Amino acid sequence: MIVVRLLKLLNEFLENNMTSNNNLNVEKNKAEVSKNIPELRFQGFIDAWELRKLKDFTIKTGKENSEGEDYPAYSVSNKLGLVSQTKQFDGSRLDFLDKTAYKFVNQGEFAYNPARINVGSIAFNDLGKTVIVSSLYVVLKISDKLDNEYILQFIKSIKFIEEVKRNTEGSVREYLFFDNFKNIKFPYIKNLEEQQKIGSFFKQLDNTITLHQRKLDKLKRLKQGYLQQLFPKNDEKVPRVRFTNFEYEWELRKLGDYSKYRRGSFPQPYGNKEWYDGEGAMPFVQVVDVTSKLTLVENTKQKISKLAQPKSVFVPEGKVIVTLQGSIGRVAITQYESFVDRTLLIFDDYEKATDQRFWAYTIQKKFEIEKLKAPGGTIKTITKEALSSFNVHLPQFEEQQKIGSFFNQLDNTIALQQSKLDKLKSIKQSLLQKMFI
Repeated sequence: MIVVRLLKLLNEFLENNMTSNNNLNVEKNKAEVSKNIPELRFQGFIDAWELRKLKDFTIKTGKENSEGEDYPAYSVSNKLGLVSQTKQFDGSRLDFLDKTAYKFVNQGEFAYNPARINVGSIAFNDLGKTVIVSSLYVVLKISDKLDNEYILQFIKSIKFIEEVKRNTEGSVREYLFFDNFKNIKFPYIKNLEEQQKIGSFFKQLDNTITLHQRKLDKLKRLKQGYLQQLFPKNDEKVPRVRFTNFEYEWELRKLGDYSKYRRGSFPQPYGNKEWYDGEGAMPFVQVVDVTSKLTLVENTKQKISKLAQPKSVFVPEGKVIVTLQGSIGRVAITQYESFVDRTLLIFDDYEKATDQRFWAYTIQKKFEIEKLKAPGGTIKTITKEALSSFNVHLPQFEEQQKIGSFFNQLDNTIALQQSKLDKLKSIKQSLLQKMFI
């Protein structure tokens, strides 16, 4: 509802404060001028914009900290802007760093990572203090003819990314050094007030997006906390937190003893066109079709032909499956009938009545624990024997249902919040397209 109200207010704002270039009364050179007028702009502004190069408005700064002065060290994040390196490294002290090659970023200056500016790694120093950044960064200052926020928003637009691609150097990783950066063309508005209105508008929208991102992050942390508290630890037989009226101890079982499972299958070779599509084709689930939200994608990447179906494994709706290759440990409850590839495992049956959602969360949590143990946090392979030896905690069926339902509701809330955030980001990109030439 909040996003719906926000969208309504945003539409009202656009209607009351914006004008379309279709309604502008431009007397001369209409075709040429129209190209240099955005599709949407604030009312009261009619002058055409110009395409200018940044070199006319920027100077390279970033004096080296050659004396090794003790200024706070910062990094540039594409999401958070300037971030303290102490905070970035979980409060660790960075006294061991040689800061003599670091560069100063004064209040009112920009810093960017030349290897990551294409994903938005640029920041404006509005911290109210001078900081230092890695010598790898480019530091610059813009003319007072430009509004800082206006330029920052342009740099986050698709139009800027397109310009970056035309100006970057490097075969494997592309770099945008200052000599290339200054040749990028941008929409120059002579009227500083119009720049400021655009910059302020997008900054408010960014603040709203940030609030929704924080809410989403909080929900995800909440889920992780409940996963820790509503399931017993290691060899314990009761969780730290549980629903009322449940007092029995949980069973500790080996996964291979409690459940029956099998791998999917697909005829070889994979590239045979006869195995795909055609009349009677059905969804064919591969690793790529398993999301991180306990669901399959709405439409699988491939459809398995009627000819290939007898050589694969049919899975009805409502079964728990888990990926065994690629992104190992992704879990889903199938929401439609399908055939499943050999890179996935299907849980067919259990020793006792088992809530499918509870089982899915159990498997998901188990793989997360295994990832923490694995080098680099990545499970490279998983054998049937290793899977069979997994310990799983099992309460009574009614408690399973409670836990499964609880996490299902929490996941739905997370999905809804993610949808709101995606909608806001999509709106912003659309407006960036329409409000810049």
